[in-house]
Amino acid sequence: MGRCSEKCGLGLIVFFGGALSLGGALLNTGAANWIIKNMLGLLGAHPSTILIMILLMVIATIITQVMSNIALSAILVPLSVTLAAAQGLALGNTPCQ
Repeated sequence: MGRCSEKCGLGLIVFFGGALSLGGALLNTGAANWIIKNMLGLLGAHPSTILIMILLMVIATIITQVMSNIALSAILVPLSVTLAAAQGLALGNTPCQ
């Protein structure tokens, strides 16, 4: 443990913990559902999967200019999972129907 504390600063550990907590909070509070519901409302009744992926890539590209990639992924992964579930797409190892 001594070598780990020498190589990794406390700030890095707090940063990772904060990023993961933010992603968990998005899922647990329903904020991810709210964001996805509004995003789908802007895209129309039945947006294509390609359009949604392009929108997520544009958001990630813009936000990564001012935010760490790790924090961004902690935010976008819960949003992407919620979006996939809202679209009825397969999650994880679930085979497509």
